[in-house]
Amino acid sequence: MELGNELRKAREAAGLNRSDVSRRIYIRESYLAALETENYRAIPGSLYIKGMLRNYADFLGLSGEAMVDYWSERYDAYARPRAETRRGHLHGKVYLADERRVRNLGRKAPRRRKRRPWTPLERGIIAGGIGILLALSWWLFWL
Repeated sequence: MELGNELRKAREAAGLNRSDVSRRIYIRESYLAALETENYRAIPGSLYIKGMLRNYADFLGLSGEAMVDYWSERYDAYARPRAETRRGHLHGKVYLADERRVRNLGRKAPRRRKRRPWTPLERGIIAGGIGILLALSWWLFWL
């Protein structure tokens, strides 16, 4: 069973083109073409592939769950091999996506310093400054 051919045949049997399907199920045409040609490297990750495959198959009247199960058995482990290093979201540390481990994970995140509350003198100075500005603007307005 070739998933891409089944999707393409079902779409053509329904008399739809990719742009019609794309507008109805909100999946890019390039991703629909990648699913039909089984070019899974053009889609960001296996989670996206599974979701798009399920939605596309269900829209065409095929069994989305069966398609996803078949894809998972056949392609999931080899869909997007990632041996390159990438920047992670944990304070810019580098991690290997292959191993899904973060280097320097044991280090604590830098703490943010708490802002010191204003003293009564500082509050008075700020309130006085605002008052002077309001008085000057009122005086200039009525000049």
